[in-house]
Amino acid sequence: MIAACVVLFTMVIFSGAFAERGFAANCKPYELIGARGSGQNDAKLLKDTHEMGPEVFDLFKELQLAIGGPGVISGYGVDYPAVNVKSLSGAGALLHIGVLGKYTGSVRDGQHDTEKRITSQHKDCPKTHFILAGYSQGAQAVGDALQRMPEEDRHLVAAAGFFGDPYFDPESWSARGDFDPSLYGLFGPRPEWPEDLHGAIFSYCHFHDWICNISSKHSVFGHADVFVREPANASPSAHGTPAYQSLEHGGRGDANLAALNIAAALGTQFPTTTYSGPLDIVFVIDSTGSMADEIEEVKKNVSALVAQIAGINSDFRVALVDYKDTADQESAYQSRLDLPFTTDFAGFDTQLHSLVAEGGGDEPESVYSGLMTALNLDWRAGAKKVVIALGDAPAKDPEPVTGFTLHDVQSKALAIDPATIDSIQSGESTETATSFSAVADATGGEHLQLPESDLSGLIPAIVSQVRRSATAPVASIGAPSSALAGHSVNFNASLSHGVGEPITAYDWDFTGDGIFDLTTADPVASFTYTAPFSGTAILRVRTASGQASFATTPISVLSGPTGKPAKPHRLRGALKGRSVRLTWQAGGGPLPNWFTVYGRHAKPLLRVANAGEGERRTYTATIGGLRRGHSYRFWVAAGNDQGESRRVGPITKELKLRRRHSH
Repeated sequence: MIAACVVLFTMVIFSGAFAERGFAANCKPYELIGARGSGQNDAKLLKDTHEMGPEVFDLFKELQLAIGGPGVISGYGVDYPAVNVKSLSGAGALLHIGVLGKYTGSVRDGQHDTEKRITSQHKDCPKTHFILAGYSQGAQAVGDALQRMPEEDRHLVAAAGFFGDPYFDPESWSARGDFDPSLYGLFGPRPEWPEDLHGAIFSYCHFHDWICNISSKHSVFGHADVFVREPANASPSAHGTPAYQSLEHGGRGDANLAALNIAAALGTQFPTTTYSGPLDIVFVIDSTGSMADEIEEVKKNVSALVAQIAGINSDFRVALVDYKDTADQESAYQSRLDLPFTTDFAGFDTQLHSLVAEGGGDEPESVYSGLMTALNLDWRAGAKKVVIALGDAPAKDPEPVTGFTLHDVQSKALAIDPATIDSIQSGESTETATSFSAVADATGGEHLQLPESDLSGLIPAIVSQVRRSATAPVASIGAPSSALAGHSVNFNASLSHGVGEPITAYDWDFTGDGIFDLTTADPVASFTYTAPFSGTAILRVRTASGQASFATTPISVLSGPTGKPAKPHRLRGALKGRSVRLTWQAGGGPLPNWFTVYGRHAKPLLRVANAGEGERRTYTATIGGLRRGHSYRFWVAAGNDQGESRRVGPITKELKLRRRHSH
């Protein structure tokens, strides 16, 4: 639907004539200054995207929808070469891109044109504020302009959005996307953005993007952090169009998310939306004797209930579970699956009408058995997962026979993507309220309480729970699959997003013990494990209205190295054209994190990351750009955070390239 709106809206917006640069001669509250990426210089593309490039132009269109149309925001495409660097793909590019004069000059031109545009437009339109945006090389150029802008001029910038920045910093509060939180931009990270723009800059990067998510950080004793490019992690497709475009163009929706985030930063209210993806709902109903009235109320209204849920989300499945108590409490079973997930709503009606409220002795019931039966169903991958529990008595904790506890229920719910448990209580029992609230709170759900004397609100309460789940935020957490004790571990929640309202808080439980260790306003956090750990980290995201969702990620923390690694051995070298291919093997002892290749005069040439813990395979490195008629010698040393080994080498034979003879 949004794609159709965008197309229709942009047909209206861009049907008129345009200035050569800049979309409007009159002053608007905002102007987006956008810079295209490397090589985006095709004449038709420049015309179609008004010299912004596809990624930034999509952001511009989405912003028009979010903050009020062309009467509110104009656009300007940065005038600069955007030189093509496609010929520099692969490891050779990673070794030499930093010294490309044309590239450096192009970035400088983009930076200067951005500054020039702000100065001239501010002179003509002193009340206009600017939104800066760029993709790839354009992100570097516009980002440099922002960071080097005098503090007294920075109030003119209202917000910024960047895609695939070569200076991407996964630890920045601005970081967004599904990036590897342990990898930085091609040129390392840029300094943190100005604090007066905190919360108004959004920088997107994708997993192993070869421009923004390729360099690893190494701390060397006595030196500043060193950022080493890791060609093995490079994924050119992660950087290409339409990876950063809007949903309209089949991308990951970064332009959409950036527009909503920028609109929120500007204080713009945009229409509340609901989740429209797949939705799986399972009803877990207490079917002991005291629940007869409640079950009858649901039976009477089941058709209306299904119709109302379909009105919220048409792509939903429903399942049914009921629970009682143990055999010594006059119960035939603790819990039972009455109907697995189905879209046969008539069948759901039949199963619901077959429930009989009977049995049960003491007040607490086998609530956890019912919930665990529901959580063990065949949920759809990627679907929102909602459990609606209906009862009038608290859970037994721990539960007889099964031994289930609240922690077991929480762990299971969070482990399946996660599932949210909403609880609806009939009656005024404080014990039941405490028990049901604890289950809801542990899984990001909500607890509602209805008077036993008036069940007319039962169906509206169920529909309210479903509607709440359709507007709850979406949580996502990422972290390295393994880390070292005593070292900071980066966590990334930037794929989390609000549905209708933005996320305002991120709660982090780094050890999965149910206690939140840290709350941040930004979707990134770090934590240092003091000892080896294997478990689950938990994230809870919250909105201003109090809605919440959970996400989890497994994490394994290993013991760090106890000393410097041993010297490598079996160093060999072979010429291939104007390059030399070096091979060597790791020594024993503590784990090396990287290997440094040295040239003449102990000059470090490049670093190669270790492939994995304890792996003693053969490592390789290729050094290009050798000159004819010169001799070269190479050494290799192994390093980790405890220091660097002695060097092996030089290689046993001298590598000399012959001069070409003229004929």
